[in-house]
This record gives sequence, structure tokens and C-alpha cells, in this order.
Amino acid sequence: MARSTYHDQGFPIGLTVDAIEYQGTRERGEDKQRALSSSELQRLFLGDEMQAIAADPAKASHYWLPLLGLHTGARINELCQINPETDWIKQEGIDCLSITTDTEPGEDVTKSIKTGTSRVVPIHPKLIELGFLRYLEETKKGGAGRLFPAFKPKMGRAGERAREWFSGFISATGLRDETPFAKLTGFHAFRHTLITYAANHDDPNMESAIDQITGHVGQGSSVKRGYISHRAIKRAYETVCKVDFGLCFTLPCA
Repeated sequence: MARSTYHDQGFPIGLTVDAIEYQGTRERGEDKQRALSSSELQRLFLGDEMQAIAADPAKASHYWLPLLGLHTGARINELCQINPETDWIKQEGIDCLSITTDTEPGEDVTKSIKTGTSRVVPIHPKLIELGFLRYLEETKKGGAGRLFPAFKPKMGRAGERAREWFSGFISATGLRDETPFAKLTGFHAFRHTLITYAANHDDPNMESAIDQITGHVGQGSSVKRGYISHRAIKRAYETVCKVDFGLCFTLPCA
């Protein structure tokens, strides 16, 4: 990642570990996150810790970050680098977030996407019901150029401090799980939760639509780098509307 993003800015192109044989005892995939269960989602979003966050207007970034992760399956850095001034868009009359490196980044942010390809994510109606568009408007007016201004960039990456906070939040709720190959230690668990939800859904279109929105290319997937076309936005939104984790989320304090 450092070499591909920063090139020779402290990471010379010729610097590589390709020929070095790993001597440790850890196995590939040992750090893989798993999906959250229904009871774990309830503990996370309805517990005292999240209730306190929802009641504190100064914690708006902390409130919306997990909700957006659950309903988009996006990686934490992809979400944190979103610029409300340029990346909040409408397509076919639908409010969407654009995950892209082509627009203006916020101050001290270097945008990046793991797949290298932009995609458009329809905003889930549950988020709109909770007031997410109002939050977008207020953040846009603030001019920070980042979706979650409470988390300052670190080494050019918008999501590093958010990642650290959420890891601590998982621990604070008592949900942290260090089981090898099935961990629950960080934000990436939301991605697995949404993808797993889609894979188990009765709607045959759910899995491919969620793969497009998350940019997920799994075994047997027909998705090409996660890009979602303008023509597919309405169909994707209709599918997204069917995603329901059965939770009554607490409204944030205005």
C-alpha cells in the first residue's frame, strides 16, 4: 500500500520483501474478521456506550461511522475520506455517496481505494430516517472536507484514528473476539456482516447488488471491480432498501 500510494516518497520502488521467506508461526488469514451476530449488533448499537454517544452532539462522527459501516459495507478509510462537498451526489434522484479518488480530498488526506476503481453507494433509507442527510449538510457547511471531522488524518490516511477508536469501542462493549480466522476486533466486521446478510437473503439479486456496492469480488462473483453504473442505481437502491437488521436505532441528539 505504501509503495503503490506514495511511490518513491520514502518508499523506493526497488524496496521489496518479495524474496524474503516468512519465518513466523502465524497462518495466512488468521486475522480475518467475521460477521456480527444479531445479538452482537444489538449490544453494539443499543448498549449504554452507543446511547451515550447518541446523546452527545459532539460525538456525531462516532455515531454515524458505525451506522454507515453497517449499511454500506465500505472500508473505514473509504468512508472517512469522503468529502461531503464533492462526494455526496444524486443519481436518478437518489442520494448517494461516491467512493472515488477523482474528487478533491480534505486537508492532509491522500485518497485511496483498495480496488483502485470508483463506485457509487446509494444511501440506505434507514440512515436518512435517522437524519444522515442533515448531518451531511452540516458537515459540508463546516468545510473540513472529510465525512467525519472528529477523526484527524494520520500520515495522509483519513481513517487511521477512526480505526483506532472503533477497535477500542469494540473492546469497551465486551464484544472483542480474538478467535483465529473468525475475529471480531475492528471495523471490517461490518463489511462481512453486510455481505453475509446478502448471501443468506431470499432475494436472488441481493448478493450481486451488495457486491457492487461494497466493491467486493468474491469467488464466483460476476462483479467487475465493484463499479455500479448509472442505469443500475435504481435497482441497487431497491435492493438496499430490503436490508434490515431488525434494530431500532437511537436517534442522535441534534
